[in-house]
Amino acid sequence: MTTSTLPIAQQFYQQVIQKYGWYSKYDTNENDYWFLEIIVGVKSKWIILQSQETDFKIAKTILSSRAMLVLQDEIAQEEAKPLQSLSEVFPTPLVIYDSYHDKTWKRFWEESSSSKPSVVGIDVEGNQKSPPVLVQIATNDYTILEVPQDKLSDNLIRLLEDDSITKVFCDNGAHKDKKCLGILSNNKNNNHNSDGHHENDNDDGKKNDDGMLDLTKPPVVDLEVLFGSLAGPVKAARGLSKIMAMCLGLPPSSSSGDGGVTKVLNVRIGKPKQASQRMKNVGRFALIEQGKRKPLKGLKDLNHKEKQYAALDAWCTLQTYHRLEELQWSNNQLTEPTMIMVLEENVEGNGGEGLQSTIRPGVISNEGTISVDKEEQDSKEWLLGENKRLLTLLQDKDKQLDDAQRRIVQLENQVKRLQAVPTTNKGFKPTGKKGGGRGGRGGGGRGNKNRKAASNQKQNQQQQQQQTN
Repeated sequence: MTTSTLPIAQQFYQQVIQKYGWYSKYDTNENDYWFLEIIVGVKSKWIILQSQETDFKIAKTILSSRAMLVLQDEIAQEEAKPLQSLSEVFPTPLVIYDSYHDKTWKRFWEESSSSKPSVVGIDVEGNQKSPPVLVQIATNDYTILEVPQDKLSDNLIRLLEDDSITKVFCDNGAHKDKKCLGILSNNKNNNHNSDGHHENDNDDGKKNDDGMLDLTKPPVVDLEVLFGSLAGPVKAARGLSKIMAMCLGLPPSSSSGDGGVTKVLNVRIGKPKQASQRMKNVGRFALIEQGKRKPLKGLKDLNHKEKQYAALDAWCTLQTYHRLEELQWSNNQLTEPTMIMVLEENVEGNGGEGLQSTIRPGVISNEGTISVDKEEQDSKEWLLGENKRLLTLLQDKDKQLDDAQRRIVQLENQVKRLQAVPTTNKGFKPTGKKGGGRGGRGGGGRGNKNRKAASNQKQNQQQQQQQTN
């Protein structure tokens, strides 16, 4: 992580929570004390930091700074992972079929019932218009690309209306991919709350009268909503790259029979490093939907890289769903926090200033307050050892921070002193000393000539005096 001048709470959110796709939430307990809840990955670590502050700004600074230290091992693990794009993680070209080819949908619909796709991944390019510029439909074995001509094809409409086939998206909070395909209406009130459900949703996942769907279950699933229900909702969309890296970072079930990839990732997935390549990937589709470039007449108007880029997004959406579906039903996930750290005022040292930490097991009750099992507290001795380690770490980090701040002040003062020294060299003339300017080595300077003339004049005067004598 790079150094920053941002407030510590903002650094924590941007450089940790948002960067890695983790969950965090500030809330108050029954005593109006602020606490911070954090979930790392798919509940691989679940901690709660509780302050003794009722002032939100103060509590936010204290809790976020301590969270940076408590999570330093997890942060180091993430930073150690190489950053790769989706095409680098999955370099093998995908099999692509044109939606308007005669055999494409015949292959899709007429496959035997045992191998017929029960779930597909869908992605859209150019979703600001309806129909969109391009629609990608991925199965485990191949991907269908459709360039709509004024309207969606009959086969694509049939797929979207078939509730026996699960359609998986990875959309943002505005659900533009689904809306441009007619799955959700463009009603302003057609937004999901933080857990992805609408107040009037039915349990069967069907549409309600207002067109809303429960996007955590078939026939239409959104990875953003489903992942948020397992790992905690976030303010800004995590995006396919973060969700996929976290899901495929966990091993698949040995009994998996969905045909999905079994690869375990140990990378952070991001956009292509070069901005020019990122623009090539999405720029053409964006210009077409804005009317700044001619619309596509068919799939033949796209080159190989553009087809593979588009197909890969839909295929990765499907593979992420397969792994996430396993995690959803796994019994190995955490059901309660692994740690509760209470930050208390240190009245014994530093003149009553500073903080000390105590750790105890506990869970968040339904009302959002912290409840602690006293008997269990005594039985978990490892928490005491962890507390001691963290306290030592906090002291060492505080000392390092103080030393660094003093060094920064010293450097700033040194820079100011250097800036105050005059640096103008107007009127400077080189001397005739060896190695300096025109009078340097080789005897070619004006200083050397003057000295030679003076020496000759002195010799002439001595000769004249000798003749006179």
